[in-house]
Amino acid sequence: MMVGGSVFLAYDLIFDFLRHHDETNMRPKIIDHVFAMSLIGTVGGFMATNSIRGAFQGFLFFGLNLGFMSYWAMTMGNRPNAGQASALIYYDADVSKEEKERLEMQDQLDILTYNMLSKPAYGLADVSTKFEV
Repeated sequence: MMVGGSVFLAYDLIFDFLRHHDETNMRPKIIDHVFAMSLIGTVGGFMATNSIRGAFQGFLFFGLNLGFMSYWAMTMGNRPNAGQASALIYYDADVSKEEKERLEMQDQLDILTYNMLSKPAYGLADVSTKFEV
């Protein structure tokens, strides 16, 4: 039972080590996720078979198969309204225009928040040191 928990702890430690200065990190999260999964697979394969071949097989299976598939599953679960039905907001006849605009603005804010958290450097100006004429 401790081995299963240590795999999740190892993933957390590796991922946190790679993302600990996230404000200056320009790597996409998929790179860090696949790297962490590859490292866990390599160590796990070596521990299971006690050979370099097993380590390479663990790297291939966990890093390249499960790494990409699990990242896709995680991103599908992080989208707005993921895993639940859409809100189906029906406006009553007495809803004011301002209240309707407020609800629409909250929806736009949710979408913007998702984009800012999922894309590195989203919304930052591209500052170049080159002088452009």
